[in-house]
Amino acid sequence: ELHPLSEGIGELAMRLNHTYGELQQVLDERDQVIAAKTESLREAVAELDRLSRTDALTGALTYRGFLETGECLWQAAERHDKPLSVLMLDIDHFKRYNDHYGHAEGDGVLRRFVGAVRSALQHVDDVLARPGGEEFAVFLPGSTHEQALNVARRVCQRVRDADIEHVAVDGGRLTVSIGVA
Repeated sequence: ELHPLSEGIGELAMRLNHTYGELQQVLDERDQVIAAKTESLREAVAELDRLSRTDALTGALTYRGFLETGECLWQAAERHDKPLSVLMLDIDHFKRYNDHYGHAEGDGVLRRFVGAVRSALQHVDDVLARPGGEEFAVFLPGSTHEQALNVARRVCQRVRDADIEHVAVDGGRLTVSIGVA
């Protein structure tokens, strides 16, 4: 009498073990899908974070990136007792440029301007930011005031070398004003 009951229990145990194995396989597959989607979301969030700090037009840091990077660089300079120089750049009479040539041309000039500025930078740690319309900043970690003045002179020269027409101002060429700290 107990033998058929024992066989039934054994068969039920085998079916439960088989079903448990199938369930475990499905859960493992789901865990892999969840892990892949989680990684994909992490990458998307990281890309959005990077984009929120990068100006789409020029590739320079945005205002947010400017503030965050400036704070980090300032703290690092203090911590390591190293100089941190900053250039503040303003494209002269840029509103007149946009008014005369139009915003599409102005966008092109901003890209050319950024290219000229980048070409004047010498260190991989130098950081270009665009905190506002035609205002730019360059962080020069480890650079002395004299070195920063030399970079500012190179920037002015590279902007002149870009030879960007600006008939709405005296001189007929785009120029830049730079403050150094």
